[in-house]
Amino acid sequence: ARPMELSSFLAEYSSRYTAAGQGTPPLSIELPPSGLWIRIDPARLSQALDNVVRNAMEACPSGPAPRISAQVRGRRIEMSVDDSGPGVPPELEPRLFEPFFTTKEKGSGIGLALARKIAESSGGSLSYRRRSEGGSSFVFSFPLVPG
Repeated sequence: ARPMELSSFLAEYSSRYTAAGQGTPPLSIELPPSGLWIRIDPARLSQALDNVVRNAMEACPSGPAPRISAQVRGRRIEMSVDDSGPGVPPELEPRLFEPFFTTKEKGSGIGLALARKIAESSGGSLSYRRRSEGGSSFVFSFPLVPG
């Protein structure tokens, strides 16, 4: 893990999806202000985000595109991956982050568990929130660090 500036990371991260041509548009990102730093391995954060973003893309294949946004909350940054899919049935919410639990026909059930483990290994967290307008919001939270 190392200090990483979040806005630059997210700008580079979004270009991977654009280059891959996954969907139209593939991903919407609201970049946070520059100068916000977190401590994490960028490759591991990419892996965690990929797991959550892929789920969001699968939840709403005909659009609109999933959205990543970030907000400062006190001394932490919250980075949300939002989709407009059907959401998670309330009875399944407690099991979302269990290893090998899946609702997908071809899913392995390790994506969300791995994403949460990556967040926690850097002093962060990953949680689920039901969106009032429908869909899901998976929220990464990390402590801000000096750049």
